[in-house]
Amino acid sequence: MQGAEAVWVRLLLALRSRFLLSRRERFLAAYDLDPDRLIEATARRFETNRPYTSHYVHQLVRHHRDNALLLLYLESELGALRRARYFLRMLSGLLGSPNPFAGKRCLDVGANAGHTLLAFCERGASLAVGVEIEKARYETALLNLRGEPEGVRSRLQIHHGDILDTRLAAGLPRFDVIFCLDVIEHVADARDLVHNLSTLLSDSPGAFIYIKVGNPHCPQNVLAEPHHRIPGLVLLPRELAGRFYEATRTNPDMPYGVETWRSFFEYRDLFEERGLRSRAPEEAHISEADIERFYRMTEPVLPQFQEFCAAKNVPAGLREEAETHVRAYLAEVRDVFERYRATRDPALDSHIWLKYWPADVEMVVTRA
Repeated sequence: MQGAEAVWVRLLLALRSRFLLSRRERFLAAYDLDPDRLIEATARRFETNRPYTSHYVHQLVRHHRDNALLLLYLESELGALRRARYFLRMLSGLLGSPNPFAGKRCLDVGANAGHTLLAFCERGASLAVGVEIEKARYETALLNLRGEPEGVRSRLQIHHGDILDTRLAAGLPRFDVIFCLDVIEHVADARDLVHNLSTLLSDSPGAFIYIKVGNPHCPQNVLAEPHHRIPGLVLLPRELAGRFYEATRTNPDMPYGVETWRSFFEYRDLFEERGLRSRAPEEAHISEADIERFYRMTEPVLPQFQEFCAAKNVPAGLREEAETHVRAYLAEVRDVFERYRATRDPALDSHIWLKYWPADVEMVVTRA
């Protein structure tokens, strides 16, 4: 770094400016000149605490200095707190409550680095507890939560373990709010998870479980599976999905971690077995324009799947086995949408909206 850019970086460091984070080269130059001031600017930009921010920035530069995606990693990790805040505000609006978290005991299953726990506390939660199965993420969460003031730390807990572990679940209190976001598709037995969540849900008025998970029937996810971006993968049963993933994956260090993708109605049935009631956080209806748009979204599904298989040299037998499921999905969609066109059956309207339309299955689960 020379000349005007060097002068500019020094000025930005003096100001602890957010513009230090606008370019990878500038970020690294600032890190080399004065890492403490860069970390201060980064913590200010993302509104994260200093110890956690410092640890992450040092680790990021150490392991990804030459990676063109360095700033994307920074935003993905440290920006999670702002995203959690926004999500809680949005959900409050959908639930019709200015703040359903104030004074509540809140649990986050799959707590990651603990940002949702901090957002719970900012919204006035009396207790915010996280469960995280991955040790590295748990240790990051510990660092993140310990960096908060004592008044916040006293309301925070993080546990390393599996929510399916009955001993861990038995040691937790009951909660007024339970979040389970992008977790349920990874567990070996969703019934066991639903059992533990229902046991942990309090009997308090307004207590709820919030479930969010990728929707396997949305064309967006059929074209690119949410975790691995592989076309058609969400439609395949577990054993076939594992074989198809092994034949097509590009990262040898990343195993296929999904057990089962399910629809809104399948998850609803699991909770109903436990005596709980499920609903979508918002209601919508399908128009004729929506049907045409959906058809356009499904048009590339089969050709892109076939092109992907050709590019990856998927064995013919495996390709044909997987393609059967892709074709069955397209036929099912056509049948349901055309039946709705012919009848305008309100039940089909709801069915289409909940099963095929949203990119994520979202559910608010309460006691009946």
